Amino acid sequence: MRIIRLRPSAESCIETTARHRFRGLTQSALRGDNLDDATMQEIDLLRRFLESADFPGLRTASESALREGRDVTFQIFETGGEVTCRMDVV
Repeated sequence: MRIIRLRPSAESCIETTARHRFRGLTQSALRGDNLDDATMQEIDLLRRFLESADFPGLRTASESALREGRDVTFQIFETGGEVTCRMDVV
């Protein structure tokens, strides 16, 4: 199972963080960089996450921890064909 870990910040929410990662990977593909299967799977998983996630809810869930200076990590993965994410706060 492929797991993507994203760490938003007080300045860059989970949606922005995911979009930057997706954009960077797709630009590499468009430049003709040789991307392995794992990277292609990551691009697909990020695309599906960006299309389906409840970003207002995810922002609300992580906002207070980020303002307190705590580390927030979202783990994005596929379960039963659906994109799922879990938030961890340290």
